[in-house]
Amino acid sequence: MHYHHVSIKTADILRAIAFYEALGFTVEVRFTAGITLGCWLTGAQTRLELLQVPQPAPPPRQLRR
Repeated sequence: MHYHHVSIKTADILRAIAFYEALGFTVEVRFTAGITLGCWLTGAQTRLELLQVPQPAPPPRQLRR
C-alpha cells in the first residue's frame, strides 16, 4: 500500500520540525492557512504534513444569578 502523505497535528510546530529533521526528514515548505501553521517534510520514502492549530478560546463564563 502506498500513502500520499501523513498529516500530524502538533501543539508546537517548531519543536516537531526539529524532531523530524533529527530523524532525517527535510523541510519542503512552510505555510499558513488562516490561523493554522503548516509544514511539508519529506523523508523515509514518505511526506509528512505538520499542522499547528491554535486551541479556541474558552467560552465566557456565565454570570451567576
